[in-house]
Amino acid sequence: GSDPPTGLGLIVALLGLIVSSSLQAGTNTWTSVGPDGGIMYKVVFHPAEENTVYVISLSGVYRSTDGGHNWSLIKAADAESPDRDLEVDPVQPSRMYLAASAQGRVLASNDSGMTFAPLSGYPNNIGPAELEISPDGLTLYVTSGAKVYPSTNRGITWTQRAQAGAGGVNREIQQLLIDPADPNTLYALANTSDKERGIYLSEDGADSWEMVESTTHHIFQLAASGPCPAIRLCKLI
Repeated sequence: GSDPPTGLGLIVALLGLIVSSSLQAGTNTWTSVGPDGGIMYKVVFHPAEENTVYVISLSGVYRSTDGGHNWSLIKAADAESPDRDLEVDPVQPSRMYLAASAQGRVLASNDSGMTFAPLSGYPNNIGPAELEISPDGLTLYVTSGAKVYPSTNRGITWTQRAQAGAGGVNREIQQLLIDPADPNTLYALANTSDKERGIYLSEDGADSWEMVESTTHHIFQLAASGPCPAIRLCKLI
């Protein structure tokens, strides 16, 4: 494929068997702060209140208002299919979005997660997986399989755009990342085959995609660094 645009930095962090001497000495250690409830899928920070944190886990959505010391369950997960992703509106932080896979709906809350209701304009029978929201809160992207569905009016109306990769069985977007400086620029981490994963770039709001990286390593996270769309790849080797 062609080279990614200027300004896109690819930084590879390899997780191997080498452990730094500082870690062996016991520094830089981690302390569990909860919540209980099984696997944690995502941690989301409140954009204005530094001590307010949300976690989506196997058992549901939790909120802490004291920096993680105490947690409350604000929405229990469906027993058969846990909710997949959570986003908080950066401009209106009392508004939240939840990918409710079991219901095949995107849910919204206008009271910081106390209540959730389906977005009436979201397409029927499109099971949501990944959510991503623009810094201005207006543009919301949802993935389903390898397909991408954007809304540019906070979830009122939706359109279907091009899929990232070939699609098919077990071909789905594992993560969607929006450029902090441009809501039309997206990065998608997707399965390209049974053994390969690819990183795809769209500069037109998911109308088209270009593969910019392919690997047989297990990539499990993309992250943007500040206003510059530098991508860090973590690979398990």
